[in-house]
Amino acid sequence: MVLFMSHMTNEFVKTLSSSVQKEAEELGYTGDSFKIYDGKNDAATQVSQIEQAVTLGVDGIIIEPVSTDGIVKAVKDAEKAGVKVVILNQRISDQNAADTFVGADNESTGAALMKKVMEDLDGKGNIVELLGPMGSEGQEQFPRELRIRVRFLQTFALIFMKAIDMFSDDFMADGRTTDIVQERDEL
Repeated sequence: MVLFMSHMTNEFVKTLSSSVQKEAEELGYTGDSFKIYDGKNDAATQVSQIEQAVTLGVDGIIIEPVSTDGIVKAVKDAEKAGVKVVILNQRISDQNAADTFVGADNESTGAALMKKVMEDLDGKGNIVELLGPMGSEGQEQFPRELRIRVRFLQTFALIFMKAIDMFSDDFMADGRTTDIVQERDEL
């Protein structure tokens, strides 16, 4: 059994991976029978890791995808090789390629978030919208039906404090930004 994480750079994904590892151990997957790989936010790296695991003959893989599109072929190839595939936390563009998905409905969560922001701002204002990394579900699935001015739309692969410094300096200081909406785990 192998767990492929998109990255290991914040507490959410670290907690997620350690929780999966704990459950795997309780099910008897210990030592060499369970491995965790860090995709380093790079689809090519994650695809290579998946291909290597399939070549080594693993029975099952759990993937927290780097990219909604970038890993689909590797998932289909794993399925063709008889490997059970679970997609975790972020959907892929062809969800039928995997055996199952475990995670939240990020699209409806994002829509509810934006509805609440718009209510709080009475439908007027300027926001900064932060999306997940390029190619991630947080970047590609964020709702776009806004009737509010988006001052800045950006994908982020920044660490938390760098992002906070940027917002403080560039957006919040001028008094025109009324809210920040984000799709990153650590912000």
